[in-house]
Amino acid sequence: MLVVLVVLAVARAAAADELATARALEAQLEYDQALTLVETTLARGGADPDRYVELHLLAGRLAAGLDRPQVARDHFARVLAVRPTTALPDGTSPKITLPFNLEKARATPLVLALAARRGALSIEATDPLGLVTQVHVRFRIAGASDSRRVPIAKQIALPAEAYVLEVTALDAAGNRLWTGTPPAEVLDPRRTRPPLYAWWPTYVTIGAVAVIAGGVSALRFSSTQDRFDRLDAEGGHDFSELAAIERTGKRWALAANLSFGAAVVSTAIAVVVGARHGTSSVVVAPTANGAAISGRF
Repeated sequence: MLVVLVVLAVARAAAADELATARALEAQLEYDQALTLVETTLARGGADPDRYVELHLLAGRLAAGLDRPQVARDHFARVLAVRPTTALPDGTSPKITLPFNLEKARATPLVLALAARRGALSIEATDPLGLVTQVHVRFRIAGASDSRRVPIAKQIALPAEAYVLEVTALDAAGNRLWTGTPPAEVLDPRRTRPPLYAWWPTYVTIGAVAVIAGGVSALRFSSTQDRFDRLDAEGGHDFSELAAIERTGKRWALAANLSFGAAVVSTAIAVVVGARHGTSSVVVAPTANGAAISGRF
């Protein structure tokens, strides 16, 4: 990391020296040498938007001074696309103000409209000059930062869970022309809604159905038990009849136990899954006939 910072610092210092040298050459009326130096610096890339504007503005002045109005206009057009509010100082020579004002009258600011969705970044570029050829996308995924440099396109594929932090527009040389952040991610409900197995209401519903089934089974067991006790007390009934009633009672008892067990398990799963989606609480409470589920979601 330290090495990268040192390299960047050296690069910025070199660019500053080149700009200062070009201005010194301009002051000495060495316009040709100054323009060559500025264009070489731009072609090497790496300038931020402010430095990009400074370099093209100086190149436009130099070209105008060399009686190259079209070259001057090309440079001024880039200045005004990136910084539409740029103005020339009072008292600037008409040789410079004329091409500058012609471009200012027709300038369209460079703007990228961004929209981030999971797995994709949409870009609508307003770029009449075709300055932007690539974008650098910085994003966060699984808590770690990552980035990607790709050709400019209306739709750029990203990892499914990437959250876009910043987008930088670059020209062919790698100069940074524009930086922006997409608005809060617009999520597609069809993609953001969890599948049924990962959705807490699924388990709450299962638990509720299990409680109802358990309650019904408990009631049927109680009714069967009462019948068995009544017939047994009366006497005179065939053993096979009592045995059949006993088997039925055991089946209802088993069904009640399994249902209440399923309700407890489903509720526990709902608590775990619901916690990931903001569930406050889920409670299972015993009742006279079994159990009840309650909660805040």
